[in-house]
Amino acid sequence: MLRARSRTRGGFTLIELLVVISIIAVLIALLLPAVQSAREAARRAQCSNNMKQIGLAVMNFEGTYSKMPPDIDLLATADPNAVVTSYGKGFWRASNWTLLLPYLEQSNVYNSMNLTVSALNPVNLPPSLNGVSGFGLGTNPTSYSVMINAYICPSSPAPAVINYYNECWGPEGYGKVSNSASPPQQMWGRTDYIAVPGLDGTVLAVGGFSTAYQNAARGDSGTICAASQGVRIASILDGTSNTLMVAEDSARPVGYNGKRQVYSSGGKPVDGVLNGAPGGGGAWGDPYTYAHLDGAQGRDNGRRGGTCMVNCTSDNEIYSFHPGGANILFADGSVRFLKESANVQVIVALVTRGLGEVVGSDQY
Repeated sequence: MLRARSRTRGGFTLIELLVVISIIAVLIALLLPAVQSAREAARRAQCSNNMKQIGLAVMNFEGTYSKMPPDIDLLATADPNAVVTSYGKGFWRASNWTLLLPYLEQSNVYNSMNLTVSALNPVNLPPSLNGVSGFGLGTNPTSYSVMINAYICPSSPAPAVINYYNECWGPEGYGKVSNSASPPQQMWGRTDYIAVPGLDGTVLAVGGFSTAYQNAARGDSGTICAASQGVRIASILDGTSNTLMVAEDSARPVGYNGKRQVYSSGGKPVDGVLNGAPGGGGAWGDPYTYAHLDGAQGRDNGRRGGTCMVNCTSDNEIYSFHPGGANILFADGSVRFLKESANVQVIVALVTRGLGEVVGSDQY
């Protein structure tokens, strides 16, 4: 009688198992950057699409009113019930981002505001959601608190809706209260984009420009600027394809430096909630949310006022979380990627609408 031959099932040795694990780890290490790169490419494309929508909204506004949207829209007479009336703020009717809402399919949000009174009237301002009382609280929970998809870059790490109380009313904003460690929870929708009305003085002074050029370029030398400028498409003498009007300024009021790190101001991290960006702004409903570019002092401290122009500080400057540069919107509605290496002379020339500079696309 034949006996069945016993068969021993072979297994992996420890060395073989370690080799397989090592191979898998190498494959993951090779694939992960490619996956991350593909995801960032998709986010950057979405950001570019957002800006194209904003550009189309600006063109439609200009076609309707025969002028570009202003940095701040003004009332004919000051609103005595605005919570801030000093320095003409009682005249502030709406931010430039508010004016574009009907052209971004956001008429419901637009109509939820009372635009016959100031943007800083309590009927337009958000209430406190945590029961903490304070200055500047309102009764409108459905306007400024709304997230507008077209105003948010998907690469931004900051929340789309943020407790904006300290940033709005504290020293970095309208200066009516001291920053509180336990502020009222007044939620505002953010924007990762800024209208660029023109240039501040420091960047022109340290950038090597002549005195005559500084005088011409300083202030509202751009496109979306004070209503008194009466800028139209025809006013952009440098050409609409050569003049930027909107740029990324991602994550504001959270303060990031050129190393993608949250920097400190006054000895505290600029987290956007307890301590806001020194330049103010960051919420689309806040009339203060625009910026005359002034450059940064470098990539470390987050401070404005220098010749570092792209991805150096998120405090009212051109800044994104896209590797190597940031998206900018031109007055012809096109969106292009501005390299971090672009120098101050190029950026300044792109901002001004009618000073006759010549800039080649290979320079940025």
